[in-house]
Amino acid sequence: MRVFDSAVPDQVAEEEVRLTVDNSAPTVSPPRATIQINEFQVPGIIYTINAADSDNDNLTFTLANDDGVAQNFFWVHPSEGTVRLMRSLTTISTNRFVVSILNQQVPTETIQLACYYPV
Repeated sequence: MRVFDSAVPDQVAEEEVRLTVDNSAPTVSPPRATIQINEFQVPGIIYTINAADSDNDNLTFTLANDDGVAQNFFWVHPSEGTVRLMRSLTTISTNRFVVSILNQQVPTETIQLACYYPV
């Protein structure tokens, strides 16, 4: 930061200022959810993640532990947190996956989702 004297512009004082920004991790409620889906469920939104950030940062939702299986059946809207079934679950009976919730900074929160249909 530089400060100038209005009477004598060539006199300058300088001081280094460091700012530390405290950024809180997002919160999610509940931290785990089980979603029951009919075997021939029509593709569409099956769940909406309830997440918030006390710093009012924008949140980004992504599949965290995707082994390729979850991505074949589910899609998470990156800004809305809606979980969409992309196709019928007739080939699997249970699918567990984690969604990461990131704010624009480093802290991260996750939600564990288990989707299944009764056999």
